[in-house]
Amino acid sequence: MYSILRNIIKEAIKESLCEIYKRPNNGILELGVNAADKKRKYANTLWSIIQRNYAYMGGCKTFDSINGDDGFTDFLNGNYIWRIYFGDSPQDIKAAIIYKPTQYGRKRVCSVGTDKNAYLKTMDDDFTKSNHVYGEVSGKSEHLLQKDKRTNWIPKENVPDLLFGKKINLQQDKDADNNEKIPYDSNRHYYRKLGGETHRKAMFGNPIRKKN
Repeated sequence: MYSILRNIIKEAIKESLCEIYKRPNNGILELGVNAADKKRKYANTLWSIIQRNYAYMGGCKTFDSINGDDGFTDFLNGNYIWRIYFGDSPQDIKAAIIYKPTQYGRKRVCSVGTDKNAYLKTMDDDFTKSNHVYGEVSGKSEHLLQKDKRTNWIPKENVPDLLFGKKINLQQDKDADNNEKIPYDSNRHYYRKLGGETHRKAMFGNPIRKKN
């Protein structure tokens, strides 16, 4: 009797994990733009990881601050898709990407990791399993992407359209370059002011092309 009960419990746990992970062997969960209730379960943990990963640039500036909340409400309730990569349990977040759906596809607006291999897996999934994903990178993220021969760097002249008119500077800013390990590339590097400071950026991916 105990053996039968134990097997029932094991199967119930297995089914529960399948619902959480979608891909139980890989531990990956994707939550869409209307899944705020489900996102709430992981929001605080993921937000803490985002703040730690973006501390070098004064925090993540992706999300709109509402009543001084540093962007948490927009992060949770905004028009974003979350893809989370877990370790051994649903509480063990190893990496995550936040996308914003646009007319050009999925724009990666935030990507973080507590584990290098899991973070690289996020890139691998976007290169091999996803269509029309693109995004901005700088610093360590750009360094990792530069090592991957599959990376398609988008010419900086095409960036303004993909950022929907956000103000950028296409001319080299040598002061901003002082903080970068990768040498300046005139074809891909541009600059944005975030949180009152200038940051060098590059854009990669495979956005949907506009029809002429």
